[in-house]
Amino acid sequence: MVIHQYNLPGFGTGNAGTVTIGGRQYTRQALTLSANGSSWPYIAYYALTQTPNIAVDLMAFINDALANSFLPPTLKYVDMVEYGLEVEYGQGSTDIENYSVNLSLIDNSPPPIPTGMWIARS
Repeated sequence: MVIHQYNLPGFGTGNAGTVTIGGRQYTRQALTLSANGSSWPYIAYYALTQTPNIAVDLMAFINDALANSFLPPTLKYVDMVEYGLEVEYGQGSTDIENYSVNLSLIDNSPPPIPTGMWIARS
């Protein structure tokens, strides 16, 4: 997870230091989660200076996680990418406007990805 706005009281366990990616500093949280006999790595990047406006290169975060052994070198896929607020308590809404996503496959041919406006209300 790459989190740019949050109201968490603290980062809890798994503090894995800070890193600068794309000119912005992040605190890393790295854990191994488990359930029903399975386990998987979890890595989160919390921006030290919170901002509602971002443009990020997700591959830079994945490369950092791989380089620091937070993810296995045999990683074949990323399970999910979340964007928005990390809400620990309270209420509110999130408006995400004018987004675009650019992905590249192994052969560097980009798949068609829709762009536009998406609004999530909680």
